[in-house]
Amino acid sequence: DRASLEARSFTVEETSWTFDPPVSGTRVLVQHRAHGERVPATVEWRDGECLVDLGEPVEAVAPGQSAAFYGGDAPDELIGGGVISATVRADVVA
Repeated sequence: DRASLEARSFTVEETSWTFDPPVSGTRVLVQHRAHGERVPATVEWRDGECLVDLGEPVEAVAPGQSAAFYGGDAPDELIGGGVISATVRADVVA
């Protein structure tokens, strides 16, 4: 079903940032599909990994896709990106 295609968070590797990486808790906009919409998210760092908490479930996030990060206060400013390495499905209870 469609609910099984929704993710609530994902991990990004091979990150590259235009300036210093954002600190944990930074609000950003993230885009995971070439023509997809940018959605609000929070970046967290755990054990050197970049974790992206989407807040609301988002469909069709998959490992291997690129993730582009935009400034939360400057939505047209690209601040970084990377490759999605893992997702947490929205229908999985933590």
